[in-house]
Parts: sequence; structure tokens; C-alpha cells
Amino acid sequence: MQFSVPKVHNGNNFYSVGEEGSQAVFTSIEKELWQAGIHTELNNAELCRVDTFKNIEPEEEFPAYAPLFGLLKMRRGVDRVYPESFLLKNTQQQFCVYDKIAEMKHRKVEVSHFPAQAMRFEHRCMSKGKVQAVFGFSKAGEMFKSGRYETVKKQQVQQWKNSLFSHSVEEVLSIGAGVLQGEMELFKQRYERNWFDRFLKSYGAYHLAQFAGAEVVRIALQNIEEEKTKVWRAEKLLLQAQREIELLKNAEGTSKTLGTLYLELKEKVCLN
Repeated sequence: MQFSVPKVHNGNNFYSVGEEGSQAVFTSIEKELWQAGIHTELNNAELCRVDTFKNIEPEEEFPAYAPLFGLLKMRRGVDRVYPESFLLKNTQQQFCVYDKIAEMKHRKVEVSHFPAQAMRFEHRCMSKGKVQAVFGFSKAGEMFKSGRYETVKKQQVQQWKNSLFSHSVEEVLSIGAGVLQGEMELFKQRYERNWFDRFLKSYGAYHLAQFAGAEVVRIALQNIEEEKTKVWRAEKLLLQAQREIELLKNAEGTSKTLGTLYLELKEKVCLN
């Protein structure tokens, strides 16, 4: 059987539940099973999957972090439950990051009393062996023995430190430099001698369109250029250059560096 401790306890799964509340949920479910004629002791149940999570309130909107997750080898759209999430996985465990508010809105949950922005970091142990390896136990009841619940919380943080947040800011910037190098190489292959001029023009157009918007640029051009054909050509050139860069990368939606975004998430997720 499977169930969500926060959902049973709170009626929704946004907020986490402490040790006492979690133990009450196990007791309540066991009672319901007995009433249904299923006589079992959940404390002796073997845990074949355990999901832990932490919500943070990010400084930027969720799409702004997409390039960062991409750099860290997280894949988007592969999680069937949350298709907009970013996922890093193997057969034993999964690390999933997604916009919790957007996910709740998708499920038609009223979100007015929740934070305006919330990013969820979920770690999923996908087998009994992995549960044992990470937490040091595999029976449900052992979670409530002396100090074990605190171990679960500490291991949740440690798993994120070992995976997504094992890099220094300098290493993340180095990874980002590698991505930029790849974009430059594509321009060099495509345009040969004048590739860097084309690269600068395309990036300039991309950021101009991001900062002001094509419509604002068009209005400004109309105010200083009487000939409509020239305005049309300039707007077409802007959009063409913008699309050229968009084919290579996701729109960032923020002026912050990848290092700044990474440090923000690392501090918020890995603080005990």
C-alpha cells in the first residue's frame, strides 16, 4: 500500500508533518485497515519506497532556474506525474524539482492561502535496499525509534548535497562556460569567418527582445524612422536574431548569474 503522510494529516500535501503527526497517521491508517477487516501492524511493514521533500520560496519565478537545472543534467518532461518538473534519476532513487504552486493549480487546488511561489525538491528512494542504505532501516516502525526521525531529515538534506548541490559556485560557472562554448562553436561552424560578429548581434538582439520586447522596439523604430520598409526590415532582423539564440537556449527571465541562482537554491535546500 502507499499513502501521503501530509495529505492524510493535513488534507493536502503542501506542508510537511513532524514525527508525532507522522506516527499518528500510521496509527490512523492501521485502525482503518483493521476496521476494513485487514489485520496488520504497519510498524512491521517493509518500506519499499520513501519520498521526502522540502519546499522553498524562490526569489525568481520557476522558469528562471530552467537553464541551471539543465546544466546540472536534470531532464524536463520525463516525470509522468509532473511533466513540467526536472528529474534526475536512476533505478534506485530520483531527485525531482518542480513548481509546487503550478502543480496544485493544475489539480484545481485553491492556492490563495499558500505562498505565491514555492519550489519543491523531492528525493525518492525507489527500493527497500535504497531505503535501508540511506536511512539505516527499512521497517516503518523503526522510523519512530529514538533519533531515527531526525536521521530521516538529515539524510534528506545530505542526499541533495551529494547530488545536485555537490558543486561549488565556481564549478557551476565552469559548466556554464562549457555551454556557452558549445553555442559559440555552433556559430563558428555555421558562419565561419564572421561568426563572432554574428554571435554578438544575435545575443544582443536576444537580450534586447527580452528586456524591452519586440513590440516596444518596433514602436521606438517607428518614432525615429519614417520609412515603413526600414522599420519592417529592422523588426524582422531583430526577431530572426532572437530566434537564433532561442534555438540554442531557454529564456532565462532573470538578470542573475547561474552562480547566484545556484547559491540561492543550495543555501535554501541544504540548510538543516
